Amino acid sequence: MDTNTPTPGFEDHGDRYVQRHPGVHEIERLFPSPVAMGKGSLALEGGVSVVAGPGMGKSTLFEQLAARLRQDRGLTTCVIGLPLASDYREEAGFYAFLGELTSRIRGGLANSSEPALASALANEPEWDGPGSQSMTPRGFERFITRLAQAAVHTPGICLLFDEVDQVGAATWKGPFISALRFVFQTSSGITPLYALWTLFGDESLPGSNYFRNVTRPIFLEPLDHEGRVEIIRQHLPDLSSLTQTAVAQIAGGHPLLLHRIASDLAAQVPTAPGQASLLPAHVDVALGADRVAAQRQLVADLLSRSGALATALSDLRRKRPAYAGLPRGLVASGFVDHDDAGGAVLSGRVLEVVP
Repeated sequence: MDTNTPTPGFEDHGDRYVQRHPGVHEIERLFPSPVAMGKGSLALEGGVSVVAGPGMGKSTLFEQLAARLRQDRGLTTCVIGLPLASDYREEAGFYAFLGELTSRIRGGLANSSEPALASALANEPEWDGPGSQSMTPRGFERFITRLAQAAVHTPGICLLFDEVDQVGAATWKGPFISALRFVFQTSSGITPLYALWTLFGDESLPGSNYFRNVTRPIFLEPLDHEGRVEIIRQHLPDLSSLTQTAVAQIAGGHPLLLHRIASDLAAQVPTAPGQASLLPAHVDVALGADRVAAQRQLVADLLSRSGALATALSDLRRKRPAYAGLPRGLVASGFVDHDDAGGAVLSGRVLEVVP
């Protein structure tokens, strides 16, 4: 059995409550069917970019998707959390970063049951960087090429790279993205998947944007009404339908925020009689000022991960455009909701933060 290495990161602390991520099926069906391909490679040319704002469940999606691709497609998969770029600021930091990334890929695939892949991983990578276990882009290419050659004898390899956005502040961001593009465009047996949001539309990248123009983008959408109610019921099973709707309107379709509000409310109103009698207008009163303030701070912290998002949401608040006409990237932030008339609005807690 192949291993799936969970990714430490922001989303891992809050989104494991997602029971059935709708994006799993959407992405899995992009891969060729084993029945149609026979013994051929099931790799997906170009790879996939999973685009969604912080806290939208990208990490959970990757964990569930990796398991499904192993089970249904027979692919060798692993989820790889990128090393923190902020830990590699020194002059040779880029090479050390690539070396650590190589080690994480190798470790994630180490328990593969595929003989060809196990043989390719048996030998130590060629550490050709200036420091111990560091790697140049050329050395990284040779390592991935060796894996791709082994993948020819298997259904294929899928590498799921989580938390890609955090390299955005690195001085070597451009060379890193260029290395990814070059390596994986020439490795037909390996499918890269990237969890990101801001880098998807980053115009500062040199040349054509790799994620936008080469990979297939999948934009995660906010929770629909059914998904919101499911999460609320997990925490508050005795809440009336009207109060469920009120909680859903406060949180909107952002899963992490909804989970936080519902769990906070359950802590304050733990008994069935209290939940059943709670009126929609009294939700914030029941939560208490401290918990409401903490929820607002959560929204502010999420917004701080992209300076452009708060500006876009503020502009949306003033203009109230049609929800159907919004850019998909903005919807994928999870902070945009819609009213009964189809207009784009911000959920209650977001309205309290966005000017």
